[in-house]
Amino acid sequence: MTTPPADRNGQAKSRGLWSYNLRILLGNSYWLIVTPVAAAQLVLLWNMATVSMFTPERAVQTTELVAPLLAAFLCAHALAPEQAGVRELVIVRPVSLEKILLVRLSAMFFFVLALIMPALLIYYFGLKPFPFGRALLSGLPSLLFLATLSMAVATGTRAPLLGFAAAAAYWVLDFALGNQFNPLVTLHGFSDFLANRPLSDQWVTGKIILLALTGLLYLWNRRLLIRPPGPRRWATTVRVGAALVLVLFLYIASGAACKITYGIRSESAAPGQSYFWYKQQFQTYGPLPIARLFGPAFALFMQAKSGAGASFTWSGSPLPTQQEMENMARLVQLYPKSIWADNAAFEIARSVGRKSAKQPWVIEVRRANRTAGEPDLVQDDLQGGVKAFRDFAAAYPTSPFAPTALSQAGQMAVRMLDFGAAVADCEKLVKEFPRASETSDAGLALSRLYLAQRRWQEALHAADVASAVAAWDLKGEALLAAARAAERLGDRDGARTRYQQAHAAAKQSRQFASERRRSPHGMSGGEVVLRADATMRACEQALARKNTPPAPQAPPRNLTLTGILSHAGKGIAGVRVALAGALDDREQLTPFVDAPTAQGVTDANGQFTLTGISPGEYIALAVAYSQTGDARLFQLEKPPLPIRVGSEPVTLPALRMSPRPMPPLRTRGVAETGVAKPGSTGGRAQRGGRRNDSASESRSGSRGGSRGGRGGSRSRGGNRRGGSQDDASRGGRRGGTR
Repeated sequence: MTTPPADRNGQAKSRGLWSYNLRILLGNSYWLIVTPVAAAQLVLLWNMATVSMFTPERAVQTTELVAPLLAAFLCAHALAPEQAGVRELVIVRPVSLEKILLVRLSAMFFFVLALIMPALLIYYFGLKPFPFGRALLSGLPSLLFLATLSMAVATGTRAPLLGFAAAAAYWVLDFALGNQFNPLVTLHGFSDFLANRPLSDQWVTGKIILLALTGLLYLWNRRLLIRPPGPRRWATTVRVGAALVLVLFLYIASGAACKITYGIRSESAAPGQSYFWYKQQFQTYGPLPIARLFGPAFALFMQAKSGAGASFTWSGSPLPTQQEMENMARLVQLYPKSIWADNAAFEIARSVGRKSAKQPWVIEVRRANRTAGEPDLVQDDLQGGVKAFRDFAAAYPTSPFAPTALSQAGQMAVRMLDFGAAVADCEKLVKEFPRASETSDAGLALSRLYLAQRRWQEALHAADVASAVAAWDLKGEALLAAARAAERLGDRDGARTRYQQAHAAAKQSRQFASERRRSPHGMSGGEVVLRADATMRACEQALARKNTPPAPQAPPRNLTLTGILSHAGKGIAGVRVALAGALDDREQLTPFVDAPTAQGVTDANGQFTLTGISPGEYIALAVAYSQTGDARLFQLEKPPLPIRVGSEPVTLPALRMSPRPMPPLRTRGVAETGVAKPGSTGGRAQRGGRRNDSASESRSGSRGGSRGGRGGSRSRGGNRRGGSQDDASRGGRRGGTR
């Protein structure tokens, strides 16, 4: 069967069109072929020579940076022979302008693909594997955008070199500052994502935006092709210059808006670093008043012209300077309804606990069979910090920082042995913020406390809330606590299901730890494995038991323990006393250890009464008191430990405090504003900073999440990803999750 003449004529015309365009491209200039080939070979040889430094993101940069630049060079010259006489071409040859343009672009893209494909194959099979398919797909939007930009400028100016120069200028700007200026229109979004750079997790959105801009540039290029070049006048030059300024303004402003949107959505992931994350992101713009575009409140929030020491860290936690704190106080006063008021108020609340207390506190713990160590002198205003955080949570109940404020208030209260207030803060956190990531620690701790107090229903509710938001390293323990509470309530099916879920979650956490994933709670891999193994053993033992209802347990007898604290024959009033049957993994008292802590306060005669004590053995006694005006610390005489509380209340003999010389105080090294004092060693600053600073300022850096609560994973560092963990928060959190 023969082909119809009309079909043969159409095939001949198509082959002739491709042949004609290829001859135009190849015959235009031999540099049009030599230059891309040479550039591709140089990139390949360079990566092979530096194979020891080769990474997957460098391979992806070949498709996102090298290929687009080669395509821009080729497309700038694609229509060079015919840009002035394209109408004559269409008249002479009955071919649509659309087809000519598409043929030229297709030829350019296939040529670029042929250049980079051997390099990608060598990288993948010869050097190191990388996501080959995603690398090609991620490079396509970048290649199309830069190529059409180059061709559009070349068509509009009728100067191929000027078109390539415009594309090259954008390429250089994007290579140096693309992710910092505007992460949504950067060419190398996927390679930044592989390198775990800030704001790179929205690279897919950036590629979609590049494709949309490519379509607009293509339509603009079509329109320019059918219009004859106009005369060059000064008015035309002014219009072009104004258009460039407008485009640059939109580029910078949209990038800043993207950063603010990202920060608002994710700032609760690292509340301690939120302010300095914004500062770091907007420092990229230098003296440009970009912050003013988003209102006077944000401009005041970002204002920091305090000279030396404007940005520094104290024990891994960034501290605003005095001028910055004054700016935040003005912001809260002038713009109380602004969305930035809670950010400023949270920084103000954080600063209160770092100030020197007018009356330092002494905290001393006595343990069984151990000589007393040096008492801990707390010089920071923890009481003021607790009040500031609670006031913040009450004033900004919908703020993403409110859960962190309650968590910090509870941890500071634990530090001063005010366990009743700490439990109240955790209960409020679980009740009002059930989806916040901080709730996982508080709910798990409360569940264990309720289990010890035989409050089964409350224990089940707290554990279920905790397991719903718990990170992978503690999810198994939260489910285990829920299973134990359900078993005590007689819900055998619910308990069995939770035991199975706890076993699976613990197994997964063990696997993640073996893969060296970073623990959201800052635990080491070995610690995660040990806790996961213990959880799995407990689940296996529970599942192996017969399905019989648990034997009813008699309610605990609310026993009491009384005693007196005296000095020189006189009772000491206002001393907090705590009794514990267990300690956390750092041998510190917490209200959430396996055997709950009983606590009380001495009256005017120095007498104290600890109520609600279950029968058992208690191995630690702690006191916390405000330092007296005679500038002396007190050594607590060894109490009769362990204390065995049986069927009858126990009365302790008088606990006498004998005075001893006050040890030399370490220099704080940091003033109230955080500026280092000249000549200070900073020893106390490091110790105090770890203990009294925000617990979220370290481990929260690896959490991610939305405005409703902390979560996720941002890695550590200055860009929203936290610093070192303080002692107080580590003791409180680990004690709560034991």
